[in-house]
Amino acid sequence: MTQAPEKSTVVVLTESYPFVRSSERAFFEPEIESLACTFDNVIIMPRNRRDDISTLSAPSNVTVSTAWVDHKDRRMRWRRLRFAPQAWMTGKVATETHRKRSLTFGMSAIAMSRFLDRWMTENAMNPDTTLFYTFWFDYSTAALAFLKQKRKDLRIVTRVHSYDETSPVGRRWKTMTSTMLDGVFPVSLHSLELFKECVESGSLPSLTEVNLLGCPDLLQTKGEKTDGTIKIFTACRLDGEKWLDRMLEFIDALATAREERIIWIVAGGGNEEKRFKNSAEQNSNSNLTIDLRGQIDNKTVHEIYDRESIDWAFLLSPAEGLPIALCEALMHGVPAVANDVGGISEIITDDTGVLLAADPEKEEFVRGIAPWLDSPYRYRLLAEGARAFAKENLDSSSLRGRFAKRIRSLL
Repeated sequence: MTQAPEKSTVVVLTESYPFVRSSERAFFEPEIESLACTFDNVIIMPRNRRDDISTLSAPSNVTVSTAWVDHKDRRMRWRRLRFAPQAWMTGKVATETHRKRSLTFGMSAIAMSRFLDRWMTENAMNPDTTLFYTFWFDYSTAALAFLKQKRKDLRIVTRVHSYDETSPVGRRWKTMTSTMLDGVFPVSLHSLELFKECVESGSLPSLTEVNLLGCPDLLQTKGEKTDGTIKIFTACRLDGEKWLDRMLEFIDALATAREERIIWIVAGGGNEEKRFKNSAEQNSNSNLTIDLRGQIDNKTVHEIYDRESIDWAFLLSPAEGLPIALCEALMHGVPAVANDVGGISEIITDDTGVLLAADPEKEEFVRGIAPWLDSPYRYRLLAEGARAFAKENLDSSSLRGRFAKRIRSLL
């Protein structure tokens, strides 16, 4: 009798998804369905705890393991000190610019590597049918690289985000890790170029491919505007990583320059939320309404686009990857205005919106958007271009499906 093949399993290491306060939901959740359709079993293993686990609406073959977040080596930092000598020697920490961060990174990686080794044994995980996938290039990726030195048949892939490469952990850690990987999937061309700069030449695996995250196509309707206002929507974290004050300054300048009433809807939370709310309330421009929605989920973001006749998406930041918030706008046929940093120029072009200079002035913003405000015909063409581009290039169901099949082929 022919023995049935063992079932395939992908173990996805996330930062904190699916805990309630995880900020990963918009990034990772659209991928679950594709993984579940491609692998027999999907195990999601977060490395940090954020309140309680949210209700997971997923296929029955998707489970969550809190084994690492509940493990004493993760919860008790002092226990990881026993790995300090090995972390110091492995990462050549004495040569690192950020020695303390690199040492902490290494101790966490070694601790998790030991845990994963035991976890695989206890759960009878067959490396021939198991793929490990880290959604972020972080210490969990390094942990698997350590483990692969012992378990040579381990298969590991990772995504790489621009955010990952801002980590102070240096070239030695990243190079050591990348040499042990079976696949690297940057989420933008910008992420790929950053990653190449952060590792030594020749350390990337042969399977290194850009795979965008995109966003779901949830467009229902796009109502016609009849009230003569200009509605601009910004969805972002309200913290020091965004140019919040400059965005307010730019919007105020637009309201001063235009006869149409400007309505600026801002969705997001963060450590600057209270201060930014005070700044918005102090704005005295009679032609400007600022509507602060606070932290909202992605379902509500899509509902805003569907129900509130948004004209433009707007984002200014000193650094970016490839923002999902802008992908969502384009998918709803809403042109975007953003500054040229990170991977933004990969999606914001003359056919999809207005790309400002990396460090723009408010006059550039007002002048740049004016031709489309003055011509409904030109705006309609731009909106159609945004929607067409997103449908062809940013549909997460297609992108994530291809990605799942690609990594499944490694087993």
